[in-house]
Amino acid sequence: MPRLHRDFVAELKARIDLHDVVAPYVSLKRSGADWKGLSPFNQEKTPSFSVHPDKGFYKCFSSGEAGDAISFIQKVENLEFQEAVEFLATRFNINLRYEESAHGSPSVQSLSHRKALFDIHELAMSWYREKFWDDNEGGHFIRKYWTQERHFPDEVAKEFGIGYAPPDSSGLLRLFTEKGIPQEVLDKSGLFFDRKGRPDFLTRFRGRLMIPIRDTQERVVAFTARQLSVAPENDPAREAKYINSPETPIFRKGNLLFNLDKARRHIDENKRFLLVEGQLDAIRCWEQGVKNVVAPQGTAFTDGQAHLLRRYRPAGIDCLLDGDEAGRKAALRILPICVKSALDIRFLLLPPGGDPDDLLRAEGLAGLKNLEDESLSGIAFAVSMYLGETKEPTPTQKNTVLEHIFEIVAETDSLVARDEYLAQAIRLMKLEEGSARQEFARFLSKKNSSSYGSRQRASSEKNPKNASQKLTTAEHDLLLFVLHHNEVAIPLAQAIQPEWLKLTYPSGTILAKALAEIRENNGNGLASLDELLENDDERKTAYEILSQKPAHVDPVDIHKACNTSLQALFNRFFKAKENEIKERVANLNPDEIDKRTELRAELANLRSQRRSPPQLTFVQQSETDNNSAHVIDQRNREKGTGKKSADRKKNHKESQDTSGRGKATVGKESDSQEDLF
Repeated sequence: MPRLHRDFVAELKARIDLHDVVAPYVSLKRSGADWKGLSPFNQEKTPSFSVHPDKGFYKCFSSGEAGDAISFIQKVENLEFQEAVEFLATRFNINLRYEESAHGSPSVQSLSHRKALFDIHELAMSWYREKFWDDNEGGHFIRKYWTQERHFPDEVAKEFGIGYAPPDSSGLLRLFTEKGIPQEVLDKSGLFFDRKGRPDFLTRFRGRLMIPIRDTQERVVAFTARQLSVAPENDPAREAKYINSPETPIFRKGNLLFNLDKARRHIDENKRFLLVEGQLDAIRCWEQGVKNVVAPQGTAFTDGQAHLLRRYRPAGIDCLLDGDEAGRKAALRILPICVKSALDIRFLLLPPGGDPDDLLRAEGLAGLKNLEDESLSGIAFAVSMYLGETKEPTPTQKNTVLEHIFEIVAETDSLVARDEYLAQAIRLMKLEEGSARQEFARFLSKKNSSSYGSRQRASSEKNPKNASQKLTTAEHDLLLFVLHHNEVAIPLAQAIQPEWLKLTYPSGTILAKALAEIRENNGNGLASLDELLENDDERKTAYEILSQKPAHVDPVDIHKACNTSLQALFNRFFKAKENEIKERVANLNPDEIDKRTELRAELANLRSQRRSPPQLTFVQQSETDNNSAHVIDQRNREKGTGKKSADRKKNHKESQDTSGRGKATVGKESDSQEDLF
């Protein structure tokens, strides 16, 4: 896979404004030099999302997310790193630059495999569309089916890019071969059956109506294919009414909704999404003027799809699925997902056997309006489904239904929403309110106690660093000084030895790389933080620290705080070394006298070094007489005057530079003598 040119990412970020990147997704308001808005990752009413264009990063305090323009696009558009870079370059009309291969850079081979997959899906859509409009037997057949059997106008076929896969679709493979598409890309495309080691490619879609599936960036990523009478006998999926593209590197069924690329433009906080079951149902709604319609991809509605819809902050979702038992059960499964995602949902109930296509063809928008007027809230729908035809439920039946409702209500963290959901259930089931709420409290207590242990274990497994967070305190604090206070970055780089740092956690790894970069940069400070961050954990940690407000402003306080963290880092390292030597001594055999003597000497040398920790000294030019003012930490100040104090002042003056920055020096400190063993 070709790589982006090593300088291109930095160039891209320098040429784009983070505000312009975020603005299409978040309504931002200025706050000083920065911008604030509601989180695009969480449902909230008080803005906790901050954008810092000058520094090039964002921070979401409600979700903990932080990053730069690229990581923002990765998250909101569900893209990988290189794909997000390509997305931004295209959006801001910046030419992409890749590392050139030994053979130059051919058109398709110079792109990432993901980019190539997008390209060949566009080629496939164009090919299928040409077959739909061909002036031949196949073209006449498919257009007749579209207009006379499905009752859609030609204009809708053009708008959605509807196509036709003829019974012999080998021409598609010839097209890809002529374009020089690599076989490994064709294998990943989902347009062909798994070869299982065979050299030949077998086209997946033959003798079917082709419906392109697009992502929110309007790129074709997959197809849904409707069964036709001309499907060939040797088609392994001939009997399936619909077949869909398998999941590929660019297509995840649970993270995509059909027609969302169009519907999102017709949604605001006062409008609702209409969720239907299939693509042709959605196309029928669109053709009738219902522009807010979306459909899942032949699978159950998922948390990922709910997150996609919530991103556009709709007033809610209207669920219009088939009127048979399967459709209603599918609708019931959607309810807890919407409750969890803070999406208000209503259910538009079709009669048994009805479907949206039939309704709209027979009654048009008036039929849909009637369903909206008679819609049920989520809780009302759940109660009706669980009670069924029971007119006078027994206390036992009510208790069973109530437990189901409790499971749904418990999905939301909002106390206001919980209260409203419970009130609806109590009213609909004619329950005594106090008793029902007590039962819910008992349900929550039992649920929380039973899941607490597993949550704790899962949290520890996912975040082992939480158990030892204290070990990273010094690295975290020193990294904060390096990123926020350039005047101490260079002295810290001179004072800190790489072996003192723990690299188990992102803060330690970033600090080690930052200090090395500063040392190699001829004392000019940190040139580029972005180039040092190698993974998502490092990026998140770095941007979180950048978003923190520095605790100290006064230069003297900064140096004092720096020295505290420096001392902690230094002492931790040497204490660990001492413990290591003591353990080695404890494991010696009595006759290993020479080894014991050697370890004693090593420990004595270690103790000697520990008595001389490094410290930063603050050196500042006087505003009145240009004399040097030397400020050292309180412990040194209390050691008195005399020759040692004079020597220290002399050393400070020699280390002073014209910029007045602090310098790292090694100060002698007395330490109580301890027994070696």
